[in-house]
Amino acid sequence: MNTMLRLLAMTCLAAAIAMPNAYGNDRKISYEQLPDSAKSFIIKHFPDVKVKFVTVDDDDQDYEVKLTNGAEINFRSNGEWKNVEARKEVPATCIPASIKDYAAKNYSGKKIVKLEKESYGFEVKLSGLMETELKFDTNGNFLRVDR
Repeated sequence: MNTMLRLLAMTCLAAAIAMPNAYGNDRKISYEQLPDSAKSFIIKHFPDVKVKFVTVDDDDQDYEVKLTNGAEINFRSNGEWKNVEARKEVPATCIPASIKDYAAKNYSGKKIVKLEKESYGFEVKLSGLMETELKFDTNGNFLRVDR
């Protein structure tokens, strides 16, 4: 019986060591540790939503912020936003006007649920069409649809 308990304990220990951290290379930090520009972005675009938690990636120093409404915002190490993803809809204040107008005109009834900055401009995902990506240049001009 004692041998069985030792074997069980060693198996559990080995599993715990082998199991990767749930956050990968991410480490939880306080909201106050975010760059000021990231905090300003959250206050401006999510004024009535509380921060659930913040992590920083120890490799590239990028930040991930989860909000209590289910939204997720990723920031570069300097505090510039990389992407915004929401359960229901990305706040209109985050979305360039030309992108909002294009989506409303061409995808009536669909909501923008993800907005991502890319080197060429922006990538947008719409509710109900998660396999469809709308691509826009840095000025918000439509480029193409990727499916």
